Amino acid sequence: MTFMYKYLLIFLSNLLVQFACSGQITFSKLYYNCFPCTTWGRSVEQADGYSYVFAGGGNLIGEEQYGSQSMMKFDSLGNLITMKNFSHEFTDWYVCNPGSLKNIPHGRFIAGSTYEDSLNYGILYYLSSDCDTLWTKKIIGDGYTAFWNTAYKNDTIYLVGATRDTILYYSYMYLVAVDTLGNTIWERKYGTGEIDELGLTVDQFENGNFVVGGGLENVAGGLYTDGKFYKADKTGEAYFSKKYSTTGDDGPAKVKVGHGNDYLIMANQIDTTINEGDYQYVWIISRLDTAGNYIWRRFFNRPEFLEIWQHRENMDGSIIVCGTAVVDSLGEFHGYIAKLDADGNLLWERDYTTDAEYDAYFFDVQQTWDKGYIVSGSAVGDIDGEPNQQMWLVKLDSMGCLVPGCDEVPIINPPKRDALFSIYPNPVTNTSTVEIHIPSTFNVIHGAELELNIYDVNGRLVDRYANITVNNPGETIRFSMYKNNLSKGIYQANLLYAGNNLGVVKIVVQ
Repeated sequence: MTFMYKYLLIFLSNLLVQFACSGQITFSKLYYNCFPCTTWGRSVEQADGYSYVFAGGGNLIGEEQYGSQSMMKFDSLGNLITMKNFSHEFTDWYVCNPGSLKNIPHGRFIAGSTYEDSLNYGILYYLSSDCDTLWTKKIIGDGYTAFWNTAYKNDTIYLVGATRDTILYYSYMYLVAVDTLGNTIWERKYGTGEIDELGLTVDQFENGNFVVGGGLENVAGGLYTDGKFYKADKTGEAYFSKKYSTTGDDGPAKVKVGHGNDYLIMANQIDTTINEGDYQYVWIISRLDTAGNYIWRRFFNRPEFLEIWQHRENMDGSIIVCGTAVVDSLGEFHGYIAKLDADGNLLWERDYTTDAEYDAYFFDVQQTWDKGYIVSGSAVGDIDGEPNQQMWLVKLDSMGCLVPGCDEVPIINPPKRDALFSIYPNPVTNTSTVEIHIPSTFNVIHGAELELNIYDVNGRLVDRYANITVNNPGETIRFSMYKNNLSKGIYQANLLYAGNNLGVVKIVVQ
């Protein structure tokens, strides 16, 4: 049985092309290559004025679902130029999950992914700018292998993922070096083999050394309950590792090298509730020194679900993140995007969907030549009157707006301050930031936590934020304080650590 190779239909949904006064283009478009099917835009790249997407999903052929992966090429207005499919005839659609697409020199692209027939093995695609497959490399590893990310430096391709023995079950973080002809140069496994370890990110310092980020599982058959990263030399030999964990089921640590090569940027998830009623799992974006100590952390704590799929550092040190979030009482997922400055201050956040009754996702984001953002994901649009999950390509301006000027106050400018503890903006209208500067001489107490208590004018405790540990002296911690059920009025916010009062701030709720 063969896959349907021609493009079939291009469905354009919610077409919006805008020109801001700065000349920035914005649009939101949906695409599909068969019906019924599901298509996700997992990874997006920019090259020579074009956008390229590595997509995956499931196609219904007869009564059977088959996995599909494809590469798509778009012009600057989001029009599809070409699309080529990779047919996986024996692959279950839900395991045919594409990894990352990366542009490399000479008009070539690489994409690491997972392929399943009688075995589950990693696969590397070497692709042209016309979306043609020039060659593929299948990597068996220990017998069950998957790749989720790629890197490239000095004519060498690096793939990271996991591999495990089909009998012993436990997996290792797995890093493989391949030349541009598809020959394996070396392979490295990280972990003890006594618990599962999973690699999700790989990046290189200028000197050629690596940082590999991922997670490990503390209980067989459970979640990846800790984040962890390794540092390795040019040949992939690990010489340092650090783990990030709480007492709950945490997520993997997605670690990348900062532009200055003297710091790291990490996205990870922890299992904790900061405020009563918050969503249990909190995503954090942080800047680390090269030893893994926190310089600053920004907690994305909120009442509703939030998942961060991708984080990227812009050339000015600012950070863009994208993912999916629940933003209203309907409970459906929306595509989510936010921007932090180089110090971790939240500048803006936006959410988008094509249909409020169905889920939408942002999976990857890249900054474009005009300082805007191109985002790939998945959302629902009608095809012949039937809703269908399709590949979603969105172009936003530099403020994250689909419609230019979408926010009357488009950027949050934190005030200059020297206090250990501050809240801004103040007065509070909906959400404010709590910022805590931990002195370099601070005495970190094992097991102690920061606690922010909110009191009304009668001294009654009306809200509390807790469960935030201090990891190391010198770091800056930021999280969100929500208006929630606080009525208009004046309140007092007290910050405590191990029973010691670290500061008091008067806040006004409007």
